[in-house]
Amino acid sequence: MDNGLDIVRTRCALALHAALFHRPRRLQRLLVELARARSRGLDGRDLAALAAEMLVPYGLSPTWDLAEAALSWRQEPGREFVWFGSEEYPNLLAEIADPPPLLFVDGNLSTLLNPQIAIVGSRKASPYGLRNASDFARALGTAGLTVTSGLAIGVDAAAHRGALAADAGTVAVLGCGIDVMYPWSNRALAGEIVQRGGAIVSELPCGSPPRAGHFPRRNRLISGLARGVVVIEAAMTSGSISTANHALEQGREVFAVPGSIHSAQSEGCLELLKQGACLVRGPDDVLQELQGFQSVNSRTGPRKVGVERSPAALGRDEAAVLELCGWEPISVEAVVDVSGLTVGRVSSILSTLEVEGYVQSLAGGSYQRVRPIVSGQR
Repeated sequence: MDNGLDIVRTRCALALHAALFHRPRRLQRLLVELARARSRGLDGRDLAALAAEMLVPYGLSPTWDLAEAALSWRQEPGREFVWFGSEEYPNLLAEIADPPPLLFVDGNLSTLLNPQIAIVGSRKASPYGLRNASDFARALGTAGLTVTSGLAIGVDAAAHRGALAADAGTVAVLGCGIDVMYPWSNRALAGEIVQRGGAIVSELPCGSPPRAGHFPRRNRLISGLARGVVVIEAAMTSGSISTANHALEQGREVFAVPGSIHSAQSEGCLELLKQGACLVRGPDDVLQELQGFQSVNSRTGPRKVGVERSPAALGRDEAAVLELCGWEPISVEAVVDVSGLTVGRVSSILSTLEVEGYVQSLAGGSYQRVRPIVSGQR
C-alpha cells in the first residue's frame, strides 16, 4: 500500500490502524475506502477529515500521534510497513480468517516469504524442553524452514537461538509494539535476529505495551505465518496451547513432543496428543509430515534429537543407569540403590551420559534425561 503513495495517505492509514487494529476485517474495509478516496483526487485535508468520519460509528477518533510515531520508527534502515495485499505480505497469513491489515517488520522482508515452521512452548521450560527446542530449530532450519516463535523466555528463545546456530532464518512475533522490547532480557537476541537476516514482526501500533490481551493476537500470527506448529512443552492452559488452537482453526499441522506424565509442563502436549496432534520424536518426523520438505543437507543431514550412540550400543551398566534416568530428577543415591552399582561407578557413568547428551546434571546432585529414546532404540 505504501509503494508510490504520498505520505498523507500513509499517515491517515496508520491513524486508522492505531484506532481499529483490534478489528482487522473492519479496518481493512476502511483502508480500501481510503485508497479509493485518494484515487478520486482528495487532498490531504479531505483525506484526514474522511479518516475521522470513518471512525465515528465506532466511537473512535484517529490517533495521529501514533501515526507519527510509526513514521518516525520507519526512518531507520531495514524497517518497513507491510500492508495486506502487497507483494511482501506472506501468502499463508493472508489466508487466515482475520489477517492483520498491517505488519510492522524490522529486518529481512524475504524471511517472511520463506516457508516457516513455528516452535512454541513453556516460559518455564525444563532442560529437556530447552534442548528439544534448540535441536528441532537447528535441524528444521538446516532443512530450509524459517523458524518462527514469540521471543519469550524459555522455549521461544531456545528455538530462535537454535535457528541462528544453524545459520537459518528466524522470525520473532511480538505481543507489543515493534518499538517496545519485551521481554527486555531478550533484547540482545532480538538484535542478533535482525543482524543475521531474520525479522521482528508486530501487528500492534507503535508504543503498544505487552498487555495480556495482545498475546492471543500474537499467537494467531505465529500459527498463521507457519505451515505447522511444534509444541515442545506446555502447561494445560498456556499461550502455546492457544497457538496450537489457532493453528487448528487455520488448517495448520499441529505437532507435539511427548514428555513425562508427572510434569505439569507436559500436560498440554499430552492433551494435544490425546486430541489427535501428530506425535513427533525428532525433527525428521516433522519434515515427513510437511509435504514438499525433507532433509536436504546432503553431507550430514539435519541434526536429530537423539545421540549417535544408541542405548543398544552402550555397555550393560551404562544402559541400566540410563534406563533409571527419566524426565523427573533422580539422585545419584537413588540410582545406586536401584542399580546395585557403587557410587563411584554410577557417578562415572552419569558423567559419560551427560557428555554424550543423554542426561543433564541438576542442582543438588540429581540428574534428568534431556533426550528421548527415538524409534529403533531401546
